[in-house]
Parts: sequence; structure tokens; C-alpha cells
Amino acid sequence: MNRLPSLFAVVLAITIAACSAQTTATTVAASAVALTAAEATAYKYVTLPSCVAPATAGPNGTLCAQPAIVMQIKAADNAAYAAVKAAEGAGTQAAASAASAAVAALSALIPAN
Repeated sequence: MNRLPSLFAVVLAITIAACSAQTTATTVAASAVALTAAEATAYKYVTLPSCVAPATAGPNGTLCAQPAIVMQIKAADNAAYAAVKAAEGAGTQAAASAASAAVAALSALIPAN
């Protein structure tokens, strides 16, 4: 009967570890989904005609993409993709947090046109 408390402690520790692993996996999966959504929005911006001067609209009021922002988006997208893939491989909370932060940085760069 004395082993019952230690058995309970072992079961509790395993349960907590399993929940932590699920939380990390969920965070990584959410980051991957958010990356896909951000990339879809970024694609709409980077495929606009290039602005000839820094402006929010081109000739005749048409929307255009600023080349400097396009380059920033591409760099942030590459970094976010690499962070998500690294988090998928590592399976740690630190890597999952880094992936979430990288995706958030990408999303912040995309103009709301």
C-alpha cells in the first residue's frame, strides 16, 4: 500500500509530460496554419505591380507593392518557414515559441491593402 502514492506521482508526472507535449505540438501546428494564411495574404501584396515611388497607390489610384516591403516580406517569410520547420523537428516549447514569433513578425509586415 505504501507504493500507491509513488505510483500516483509517476502517473501524474507522465500525464503532465503528455499534456506539455500536446501543447507544444498544438502550438507548432497553429504556427504552420498561421504561416499558410500569412503567405496567402503576402502573395496578394507581392504580386501587385511594383510602385515606382514610395506610395500606397500607383497611377490612376491603382494599388502597388513597394519593393522594399516586398523584400522584407520575402525575408520574413523565409525566416518564419525555417522556424516552423525547426519547431516541427525539435518538438520543444522554445522552438514552438520562436516559430510563433517569426510568423507574427511576417504578419506584421504585410500591408492591409
